[in-house]
Amino acid sequence: PNGDTIQLLGYEIGEITTDQVRFDLLWQSRQRPQADYTIFAQLLDENRQLIASFDRPPLDGAYPTSTWLSGQPILDKRFVPVADVPAGRYTLIIGLYDSDTGQRLMTPDGSDFIELSDITVDK
Repeated sequence: PNGDTIQLLGYEIGEITTDQVRFDLLWQSRQRPQADYTIFAQLLDENRQLIASFDRPPLDGAYPTSTWLSGQPILDKRFVPVADVPAGRYTLIIGLYDSDTGQRLMTPDGSDFIELSDITVDK
């Protein structure tokens, strides 16, 4: 989420099961991105330690970010697997990184991720 290139317009947390946390992300590019980015989604525990993650290109790679048109909203349905995650409360974060270099995009506030929501995983 570089404020100059791609922004997160909104999100919705969906179903949380014993196997996965589902959520939708609504993106928009302000200008055509020069690179193809991968979205990372991570669950962090109360100590900010990584507990679970899932990385993949938007729309499973069917519509690479380098082909996004300026101003076009992109809805991406995501999930993080939690089958091996202990029951508890976690923080869901997301972000984008360059698929070639691994470098994360920065948010307007200087962070390299967006904190979406606290998630409770039940078993």
